[in-house]
Amino acid sequence: MFMNSVPFILLAISLPLLLGGCGIEEPTIEIEKNGVFTVRHENGKKLWEISYKDDKKVEGSEKFWNSKGEPVDSIEEARK
Repeated sequence: MFMNSVPFILLAISLPLLLGGCGIEEPTIEIEKNGVFTVRHENGKKLWEISYKDDKKVEGSEKFWNSKGEPVDSIEEARK
């Protein structure tokens, strides 16, 4: 006579997600791009670096390094 509570809980949690989310919107973050943006490998060495000025990428400023810290030509090579 009693409904199993586990399927009901799963339905209660998943139904709002299936119907378009749970009413929580992700915030929009607007960042003014000026300066150097750096991404690092897990070991702390630089992976990728790019410069921005007035919200625009500075042409020719992209640089890449492999996990040993050696310069490489592309992001694909840097991630190897």
